[in-house]
Amino acid sequence: MAFISVNKVCRTYGNEDDPVKALADVSFNIEQGEFTVILGPSGSGKSTLLNLLGGMDRVTEGRILVDDKAITELSENEITDYRRADVGFVFQFYNLIPSLNAYENINIAARIGKESFKTKTMLAAVGLEKRGKHFPSELSGGELQRTAIARALVKNPKLLLCDEPTGALDTATGQMILDLLYDMSRKYGKTVLIVTHNDTITAKADKVIKLKDGKVLDIQTKTKTHPNTMIQETDNRSSESQTLLDIQTNTQHTTNTQYTTNTLLKTIIQEIDRHSSETKSVSDTQTETNTQLNTNLMLKTIIQEIDKHSSKDQSSKDQSIEDQSIEDQSIKDYFASKGIYW
Repeated sequence: MAFISVNKVCRTYGNEDDPVKALADVSFNIEQGEFTVILGPSGSGKSTLLNLLGGMDRVTEGRILVDDKAITELSENEITDYRRADVGFVFQFYNLIPSLNAYENINIAARIGKESFKTKTMLAAVGLEKRGKHFPSELSGGELQRTAIARALVKNPKLLLCDEPTGALDTATGQMILDLLYDMSRKYGKTVLIVTHNDTITAKADKVIKLKDGKVLDIQTKTKTHPNTMIQETDNRSSESQTLLDIQTNTQHTTNTQYTTNTLLKTIIQEIDRHSSETKSVSDTQTETNTQLNTNLMLKTIIQEIDKHSSKDQSSKDQSIEDQSIEDQSIKDYFASKGIYW
């Protein structure tokens, strides 16, 4: 069964002599976790619909179910509990309390929820961990809206309702807020409804409901990635990226190690040649023997390290590594010609 079911809903204002139909015979379903946009021009009834879904207004006719709960049949106390526990609101003009700082505005909502998130967690989630002590008058428009989103989400509601959340923002900030809402809906698995007249917002939507003159004109549903599937795909992409990074890192490490080894070997060869020329002029046989023993011991330790790297490289089919193995053998032959074996 759908998470939200709106069935033949009508909302009429005014009196019998002069009725104004804000909504007329509206019906649709929304699945849990869907990111839905309700699109329509001014006066189409989209804000009225949002107020009905949020329990802030009552239908004239019809029925609304949210999570198998018929909210159109709830008492005043029950509808208050529904708003408090199940619904988070994000308004166009933020509606923050001016005398409270960002942390306190969020925390006041956290305290009325039964399964609320930690206030600091929500501040960090919307990128405001360093702005918690600032008052609304000290925040930018984007920061105000992020604070409002954190306040709506902190009580861990089942449903997030957003009334023109980007309407008072510039294009870049509005896109940032939209991305944040989308990411939060995916991260926390929330059902999100956004009311807007801006059709560019529909790009990210799983479902688009178009209203005009209080009636549903069209419903478009896109293939939605389930949050758990999305997390798995993200993990897979991260794993693939990490594997590629490891390969690149190992390749670079091998290259650096080989370069260092070659440089070291050249230095050793130079030292051997130097010692060979020096020992020819040394009459003390014991001194020559000790020098040769120390050199042999040092070379044996280094060559063991070279052999260890070479044995790992043998399993690779890369031509450059094969060439290096040949070079290592040539070095061994050179040492052997000097009377050094391992």
